[in-house]
Amino acid sequence: KIYYDIPAQSEESHAYDIIRHDCYGRGKCMYKNEDFFSSRLEEELSFIREKRKSFELRLISEIVRFSESKGYPVMWQSGALPKGSIILYLLDFSEINPLPPHYRCPKCRYVEQYSGKDYVDGFDLPDKKCPLCAGMMVKDGHDIKVDLTQHQFWKYPTVLGISKSIMRGLQKHIDYLFGTFGPIQPPIDCIHLRNEDKCK
Repeated sequence: KIYYDIPAQSEESHAYDIIRHDCYGRGKCMYKNEDFFSSRLEEELSFIREKRKSFELRLISEIVRFSESKGYPVMWQSGALPKGSIILYLLDFSEINPLPPHYRCPKCRYVEQYSGKDYVDGFDLPDKKCPLCAGMMVKDGHDIKVDLTQHQFWKYPTVLGISKSIMRGLQKHIDYLFGTFGPIQPPIDCIHLRNEDKCK
C-alpha cells in the first residue's frame, strides 16, 4: 500500500502543470493541428483541476511508467479506468482514442476528420493516403462522449498489480519524486488519500 497526505495546493498545481505538458506533448506528436484535440483536452484538464485529482493522477502515471520501463506491464483493477478520457489516452494509460473518427498521418502529423455518416468508428474507415506526404494514414477515433459530472469519470484506479521484483526500485523512484512514502507492499498496491475511505 502507498499512503500519502492530501497534497498542498502548490503540489497539486505542479502536478497539473506536468500532466498538461505531457498531454500536449504527445498530442502534438500525433496531430499537426493542435486545435483538433485541444478543446476536448482542456475540458478534461479543467475538471481534474477543479476536483484536485492532478497529484493522484501524476502519482499513478509515474508508477505505471516506471513499471513498464522495466518491462512489467501494470495490471489494472477490472473496470478501473474511466472510459473515453483523452487525458488517459494521451498519458498512454488507455489505447482508446475518444476523438471523432479521423485519419492521421504518422509521418507528417497531418489530420483529417471524417465528415460523412457511413462510419461511426475510425477503425472502420477505408484506407487513405496522406495528401501531403503520400504515406498511409492511420484510421483512428472512436467518438466517445463523456459526462464529466459522472463520479466514475474522475475516480482513478486505486488498485494496481505491480511485479514484486521491481518494488525496491519503485519505492526509491517514488520517494525521489514525491518525498518519502510508506513502504510499498506487493502484489497489489492500494493508493489512496489519508482521511478518505480505505481501498475495498
